[in-house]
Amino acid sequence: MPRDAETGLVEPEITINGTPLSFAQAMTLRVAVCGYAMLLDTPTMHKHLGQLGENYLAHLVTIGRLMVGR
Repeated sequence: MPRDAETGLVEPEITINGTPLSFAQAMTLRVAVCGYAMLLDTPTMHKHLGQLGENYLAHLVTIGRLMVGR
């Protein structure tokens, strides 16, 4: 797992098209995935996206759990 040299924090090991992401890149992707999941879980987004939003949210929750090891 990528580890930050200063803080010792770790992020998920993520590879995109054969390229492993750095600590900062993995952190950015994790925050983006979790943030988008929170946005999709609002009544306004449910109203506008309907089933598509629910499908996105279900997959984002699964990916988020993989990223944080739950």
